[in-house]
Amino acid sequence: MNDLDQILETKRLIIIPCKKDHFVFWKIEIKNTSEEIGQIKYSEEDKMIQNIQCIISSDYQKKGYAYEAISELLKYLFLTINKEKVSTNIPKDINSCLWLEKIGFKRQNEKEYTCTKKDFLKDLFHKQGLWIMEDIDKDPYIKQITDEPVVNIAGIVGSGKSFLCKNYREDDNCIVIDTDELYNSNTKDKNILEIREYLKKENINISDRLSSFDTLYKAMIDYYQNKGKMMIIDSNDFQYLKDLSLLKGNIMILRTCFNTCYNNCLKKQEENNIISFEEMATNQNEMKTIQNDYYHLNTWIEKIDKWKKEG
Repeated sequence: MNDLDQILETKRLIIIPCKKDHFVFWKIEIKNTSEEIGQIKYSEEDKMIQNIQCIISSDYQKKGYAYEAISELLKYLFLTINKEKVSTNIPKDINSCLWLEKIGFKRQNEKEYTCTKKDFLKDLFHKQGLWIMEDIDKDPYIKQITDEPVVNIAGIVGSGKSFLCKNYREDDNCIVIDTDELYNSNTKDKNILEIREYLKKENINISDRLSSFDTLYKAMIDYYQNKGKMMIIDSNDFQYLKDLSLLKGNIMILRTCFNTCYNNCLKKQEENNIISFEEMATNQNEMKTIQNDYYHLNTWIEKIDKWKKEG
């Protein structure tokens, strides 16, 4: 099969072969809009792919598009047209090195990275075993971090975290913190009101919830660690925790599949009479939110799993 015989597709992207000269070119488009946002090119030599490069337009960088496109292309190169190795030359101080290593590339020297078919597939199969899937519900991913009485519960919107935490809320030996409630001005949750007062007293500003989650998490642990109760932290924001060494207790990541999560959100909106089911079905905001969390949480599962193995 020739490189230019097949169009590739991911959740967010269409990857289209364009032309072949000295290089093979693939055009990267946003699936829903057909907007071109980048390009992949490389040269071929027998079973080798050399100097593969991925360029993403500046407005679309740092959104995971390069990682998503290259991952899909590597599956095609290794599994469909049976290439054995892919290489690229890139200075070690370039940010691209980070996502190349996440995909499975290994540094050979000062500039060269290579990815073999064997290493890529080994990494791919492991990740697929970890990932939240699109249409298959999986058991929660659970890891013990330390011996402290803390349970950190993560999951995307609609995964069932609130239902799981309901049992803990009814237990007098537990303290449940839903971090979403910290930003709810109308909350009456006494634990949330207490932690708000503590944050205010300590002059801790958490207005930017994504960049300040490390600070918030540490503050919650510090405040409740001597209360003599099991602490349950329910949050969609765990994937933004930068310093994993802050984690205490156990981590539980609900791996409810994407489609189930989306359908649960639709049902909840309908039951609450927020808008009609038909209106919600045409509203893409909920879908975009879940897609974004879905991508980031899968990345975080990989990060946690790798960190635990190395630790």
